[in-house]
Amino acid sequence: MTGENKSVLVADDDADIRAMIASCISMLDLRVYEAADGSQAIDIVDSEEIDLAVLDYMMPGKDGLQVCQHIKNLRGGIYIPVILLTARDGLGDKVRAFSKGADDYLTKPFHYEELQARVRVQLRLRDLNTALLAKNQELETAQKKIVEQERQLVASQLAGTTSHNLGQPLSAILLNCHLLDKLNF
Repeated sequence: MTGENKSVLVADDDADIRAMIASCISMLDLRVYEAADGSQAIDIVDSEEIDLAVLDYMMPGKDGLQVCQHIKNLRGGIYIPVILLTARDGLGDKVRAFSKGADDYLTKPFHYEELQARVRVQLRLRDLNTALLAKNQELETAQKKIVEQERQLVASQLAGTTSHNLGQPLSAILLNCHLLDKLNF
């Protein structure tokens, strides 16, 4: 499930850490876009299709939370998982990150295998959410077809019933007219 032409944005203002994270994620056969700050990260998000973002919480200019919010506000951005990777380990920092849309939170120092596992999990969840969205759209389309077919069936039945109900009195009138004609009234 990992790989398959998926791309990950890695944003960290520390070049060494950014390179280490990018290398770790590249081992999963993922394309990696690197950003040295929040503004660069937003430029990448706006110009490239990304499947996941790994963001440093504290960066110059726009921080990881601002980039996270930017991603989540994009059309379809709710389906792009964001992992905040940071030295900030306070409960308040974590709660604020999750309230701003982060999907996962990992503190530095971290073990590369844990980061890879979290990336795989978030991409799997993205795939499941995307598949669920597609199935929901299929169901909505099928439901619209069924409603239209039912509408047409009801209209057809109504027309048949109306024709039958009107046909009986008309037949009686025609029969009476025919009898009157025979009796020469």
